[in-house]
Amino acid sequence: IESSKGEGETRRALVGSSRPPTMAALIQRLSRFFINKKLLCGLLEEEMDLEQVDVRVKEECVVLHNVRLRPDALNALLPADSPAQLRSVQVGRLQLQVPSLS
Repeated sequence: IESSKGEGETRRALVGSSRPPTMAALIQRLSRFFINKKLLCGLLEEEMDLEQVDVRVKEECVVLHNVRLRPDALNALLPADSPAQLRSVQVGRLQLQVPSLS
């Protein structure tokens, strides 16, 4: 991409914002990526939006809101002789504790 703008302005234009993202926004985006691609991979019915992820650094947790999970993936975790089978799964609030790195 060629631009007559300065390097910082070009970077901001690429992400669609006139201000650089805050550290909290970067942590939230990274958390969303990690959850979608690694942690709940295969369980999520659809990828989560940024609005669904609440990173609470001081509490060392990530709270997910209105998450739809794949019933077939969860049914596979049930015992083969289970009388219950899930047809639809939506979790209103899911809190994941993140161990401290210190």
